[in-house]
Amino acid sequence: MWDDLTGAAKARFDEHVDKGGSTSCWLWTGYVNPNGYGMVGGLGRTTYAHRLAYERWRGPLASGMVVDHVCRIRHCTNPDHLEAVTNRENILRGVGATAVNARKTHCKRGHEFTPENTWTYQGMRRCRACWPIENRAKSKGLRPWRHDFDDGAIVRRHDSGESFRSIARDLGVDHKVVSRHYHQAKN
Repeated sequence: MWDDLTGAAKARFDEHVDKGGSTSCWLWTGYVNPNGYGMVGGLGRTTYAHRLAYERWRGPLASGMVVDHVCRIRHCTNPDHLEAVTNRENILRGVGATAVNARKTHCKRGHEFTPENTWTYQGMRRCRACWPIENRAKSKGLRPWRHDFDDGAIVRRHDSGESFRSIARDLGVDHKVVSRHYHQAKN
């Protein structure tokens, strides 16, 4: 891609790379999209600035590879901060839900994800030890994978005069969820 550019396009690209900032990042000063990535236009199609920078200073990108920002600054074009990786590796290095969940070593109840205690369903890891607990709760109409509360504590708090809204604020959920748990526990 870099080799296909004219001399004028290469000069225009270099004008938008700020190598003198207060960090070691070379920040893209041209257009930055809403997701924070530097974008280069006028090449027949819009291209990511970091990808063009990689090809300029490191050479062509191998097929099936993407450019990862090791510095986590999306509009950085410093070749020392750019690394060619697979898309999977790039996602797992990130901070999105997929990456966060992939780094978890234990389920929400503290059971370790081991080969013996883990099974995969629809691409998600599930804890074998928690499965019976979740099935019992589902048979009662609860959704334990979202709200695994101590129903007895909800009943005691509400019966002592505390409102569903107050309890819900403490638990970080809507008051209707607390009300449903309360009434199911009372029946």
